[in-house]
Amino acid sequence: MSRLNKSIDCWSTVLRLSDVLDIENVAIVPKSGVLYRHLGLDHIEKQTGRIIEAPEADGASIQSQKYLFNSSHVLYGKLRPNLNKVAMPDFSGVCSTDILPLAVRGIALREYVAFFLRSADFIHHAVKHATGTKMPRFGPRQFLQTPLPVPSLPVQEHIVQILQKADEVRRKRKDALELADAILPSIFNDMFGTPDSNPQGYAKTTVGKVTDLVTSGYTPRGGARNYIDDGPMLIRSQNVRMLHLDLSDCAHLPETIHEEMARVRVFPGDVLLNITGASIGRVAWAGEDVPPANVNQHVCIIRTQKEILAPEYLAYSLATPWYQYIILNAPGSAQTGFNHARVRALEILVPPMPVQKSFVAQVEALRQATDKCIAGRDDIEATFQTLMFRAYRGELTAEWETANADWITAQVELQECLPRLILLALIRERTTRAEKAAHAAVLVTALMKYAFLFQMEGNGRRQFYQFVPYHYGPFAKEIYDDLERLKADGLVSVDNDTDEDKTRITLADPARTDAVLADLPDDLKEDVAAIIDAYGDFDHNALLKTVYEKYPAYAKKSRVHKRGKSTPKKGSPGRRAKK
Repeated sequence: MSRLNKSIDCWSTVLRLSDVLDIENVAIVPKSGVLYRHLGLDHIEKQTGRIIEAPEADGASIQSQKYLFNSSHVLYGKLRPNLNKVAMPDFSGVCSTDILPLAVRGIALREYVAFFLRSADFIHHAVKHATGTKMPRFGPRQFLQTPLPVPSLPVQEHIVQILQKADEVRRKRKDALELADAILPSIFNDMFGTPDSNPQGYAKTTVGKVTDLVTSGYTPRGGARNYIDDGPMLIRSQNVRMLHLDLSDCAHLPETIHEEMARVRVFPGDVLLNITGASIGRVAWAGEDVPPANVNQHVCIIRTQKEILAPEYLAYSLATPWYQYIILNAPGSAQTGFNHARVRALEILVPPMPVQKSFVAQVEALRQATDKCIAGRDDIEATFQTLMFRAYRGELTAEWETANADWITAQVELQECLPRLILLALIRERTTRAEKAAHAAVLVTALMKYAFLFQMEGNGRRQFYQFVPYHYGPFAKEIYDDLERLKADGLVSVDNDTDEDKTRITLADPARTDAVLADLPDDLKEDVAAIIDAYGDFDHNALLKTVYEKYPAYAKKSRVHKRGKSTPKKGSPGRRAKK
């Protein structure tokens, strides 16, 4: 049994993702002259799912085929699933074909599914079943076969509330770290400006003139291992942040290698700068309590003339945006690295030693606060992952479910009839606003579009109905079944006008309708009113045109859209195609 199956086998209802959601990979080639909000994988932050940016781009610049998505989708990055890129957009646009737009059905909450896709067990499952070596992908077929525990909607809502609160705290810690990282440049600029501006008029020279050594580490001949990740190393490619030197768990190298590297040893006070590789620009220095150690050829060793240039001052200076920009944007640096000659040629301000020490003291205080923030972030991250693990094993809400069993049962019953209540509320809201009695009816095509817009644009964005593209745009056959139920309950009248080929719906008992709708939650009532406010005054043609323009994925089978006309022909076959 897989790790994922073991983690959810305690749930009574376990379905496949194929039973819970649909991959709506509607492909388009963006058109020149049309602006699209374009999302690539690089626009989604790993682990958190935060959308970093959503730039508008002309279709001519996008060029290749993309998938349409909207605010009801969960976006799942199938390329390199270990990066854990799962987003919930609040806008429509186009995305890379390495991103799957997922439409979650009414039996599950969008947020519940998104958190599941971010869970450690799912990531482990996705990585295990991904195909491809250099660029592994978790394919749609295997993705849809993944098991998912599906408790009742009230339980899902409670799980989501807990995870959202924990995730909010986690995000705040991350934001605090980003703010702390932004303070260093501010301190430097306030005290020194830049070598170009130098408002205080401090002495200016080059690194080469105030150092005794600028050289690189050494990688033993024939050694294929990456010795940046082996100890005793002062800079590691995985866990070193700018301004943060991690010397934990340093292992000793074999004596033969140790002897080969002895001629480029790192000593206390040396400044270390990554000049090649993925970590180019990372900087640190060896403290006075650090024993002599070794680094490989990717690391430049800079030994300052300490009576002129404090190594801590140099290291913190090199970590500021001014120098990072120079290092990262040097010609050829991506291929050849930021070489020794460029390091020596860097212009550096050399203020008096008391000023250098004052700057270092301020940054050290910032660093201590940052380290505490990092520790807090790590604790919160561990707590969040524990909550995620317990949530999908049924442990997180077990006591709450027992204590609230009657309430949960009542909520489940309410959830079952919510789609019908929403239809009834849309009919009532639309008909009561009609100025003339002759217009106090709703065409079934309009009701279909109101329900679709409610689902796409309401605050909850839950899929009450499964809409598919059809002759007049988005269509959900379940709406006809719910109308029959409302008719059988004596709440609405359904009039099929065969002469005009229209189906009109009116309220059969307005007073009883008000009593029934008392059970509809207030937030859904507000969404209903908002939809009718926005679209209730549109005539048939304008409503269709608006839906087609805003949600083109649902217009691909439209007879009206294909003919390029604004009015459909009469005589469309079948009850379900009537207006």
